[in-house]
Amino acid sequence: MTIVTEPSCAYDSQERVRGFTERIHQGGIFVALVEARRSDLAAGVEAGRRLLSQPNRPTAVFASNELLAIGVM
Repeated sequence: MTIVTEPSCAYDSQERVRGFTERIHQGGIFVALVEARRSDLAAGVEAGRRLLSQPNRPTAVFASNELLAIGVM
């Protein structure tokens, strides 16, 4: 599983990711973190392209906001 998140300065994003990561780790699932350069649609597209260019593509992606999620899709 991969988490795409906003730049680390966004407090709401940090808390959303922290809570999600804690719960997913309890289930024994490994989580990789990808930080987008911004928190908009274009940044989601860029993050998605980076993920798909890796040899080991993620089986699931969690995005910290709607624009990043739409961009990744």
